[in-house]
Amino acid sequence: MPKRKVALALGHAVVALGFLALFSAAGAFAAGVVQSIEGDVRAGPIGKPVTVVTLDQRLASGTTVVTGPDAQVILRFDDGQRVVLGQSTHLRIVDFRYDEADPSMDRSVFGLLKGALRMVSGAIAMRNREAVALRTPQATIGIRGTDFMVALVNPAYISVLEGAVTATNAAGTVVFGAGSIGLVPSSAELAGAIPASTLPAAAAAAFSNLSAAAVLGAAAAAAAAASNRGSSTTTHH
Repeated sequence: MPKRKVALALGHAVVALGFLALFSAAGAFAAGVVQSIEGDVRAGPIGKPVTVVTLDQRLASGTTVVTGPDAQVILRFDDGQRVVLGQSTHLRIVDFRYDEADPSMDRSVFGLLKGALRMVSGAIAMRNREAVALRTPQATIGIRGTDFMVALVNPAYISVLEGAVTATNAAGTVVFGAGSIGLVPSSAELAGAIPASTLPAAAAAAFSNLSAAAVLGAAAAAAAAASNRGSSTTTHH
């Protein structure tokens, strides 16, 4: 074979190996999998059109997940974290990275743009809680080994089922413990606790539906990830 053709062939092989390495690295940082679907659920790269998701589909960082009316989806992440999205919800997987052997790489950052979700923390929150955050228009929610819900009905409402969360914005930081309900009026106003009886109907309905979702508690989710990662049974309703 002429030297020029040999050089071109070698060059193509190097490029192919480079792409393979790139995709392998991307796979190592893949975020999670679609565990359960009800109704119309779509996903796609941030800023791009979304398409219908399928059961067991992998979702990487930089993905937007959108649910339609009367829809719900459960996402299971590699550290055991579960995220349940209620109907008419827009969520961004901003940055998720989990390496069981290297906690310094941990990242679990999400952005809730619309709707309501329930988040059950996994191994990342247990060992590196500073790496976990849920961004909303009103505040950034910090997680402390937690099972909690957020509903954006302008303002934002928080319900803590287990553990504790912080709500931080320009006005300061407030901690909410298990059993508490929080209100964040705006990004410039401090969050505060409120009686459950004062929740608006939309937030109360969202919390009722999300709390009924079949997901593990925070401690159990982290333990399941450590002992049996990736072997959870998926369901399709």
